[in-house]
Amino acid sequence: MFEKSTANRVFIFVSAVIGAGFATGRELNVYFFSHGIRCGTAGMLISALLFALTAYKTLRIGADFDIKSYKDMLRLIFGKRAAGLFLLASTAFFAVLTAAMAAAFGGLCGGFGINERAASLVFCLVCGICAKRGAGRASFVLCPVMLAGCLYIGLAFYGQTEPCGGDIGFLPDALIYTAYNVLTGTAVLFCCPKCGKRQAVGTAAGIFVLIFVCGWVFGRCTAGTNAPLPIYALVRDKAVPMVLYTLVLTCALFTTALDNVLCLKPYIGVTAACVIGAVLSMIGLDAIVSVLYRVFGVVGCGVVAGVLTYPAGPP
Repeated sequence: MFEKSTANRVFIFVSAVIGAGFATGRELNVYFFSHGIRCGTAGMLISALLFALTAYKTLRIGADFDIKSYKDMLRLIFGKRAAGLFLLASTAFFAVLTAAMAAAFGGLCGGFGINERAASLVFCLVCGICAKRGAGRASFVLCPVMLAGCLYIGLAFYGQTEPCGGDIGFLPDALIYTAYNVLTGTAVLFCCPKCGKRQAVGTAAGIFVLIFVCGWVFGRCTAGTNAPLPIYALVRDKAVPMVLYTLVLTCALFTTALDNVLCLKPYIGVTAACVIGAVLSMIGLDAIVSVLYRVFGVVGCGVVAGVLTYPAGPP
């Protein structure tokens, strides 16, 4: 069981839903800053607000209706049959996200001359071993390190990329990005003890601030970049930032993957989750982020709508 503090809820949510997506810079580029600095900033603001509101409502639903798991929450909101479909889609997404982390780690290792596929397989193996030993609390330590490193690199390279043109397409992309990440975010919050209204508000506020500030500072570095790992492409020729970034990205990938494997644990087991993740990682990061994530984003929109519109329970 995770510690009860508000900070720990914030860290596990942030590391699960946006950790590695921010650290690679790929999702920030695809869903936000490929639309330009201003539109990307607006998209980040909307996304951070939706994350905070959904986290708040999830925590309140769990406390008000004595919900103990993600599966039970889906059944409460959508009914048994529809909940089964949402749970199936969510389980598939957790596996796909684990695969994305493995593929990104393989890409990082490829920059050092290590075989990418072998590195991805080793990554999944290590995640499986850690998850079976209950290493979910790694988020509490590694998430602050990851965020601090992201802010440092974002500020160090601030304004060094060429802004690209803005377009209204940022709005659906921001919604899709938020929606598929909410699948993980709502599930991982049930790994934490229940909390009162004041703690739920504090958790939502912390999520909003960290996601918006870190996303905006770090995301600006990705504007106009088309590399699979945009931040890696930016820092690879600079010794100190490169070493720091390698550590930050490794922390982010492992914490995000571990949180997702722990979400999968009650449904298909750790071993199956890691095997599926290893197989899917062979597809490559670009295909996973640009195609598969959008598919799950449509499913996530249903979860977001259901959580936000579900009536409040007893005080």
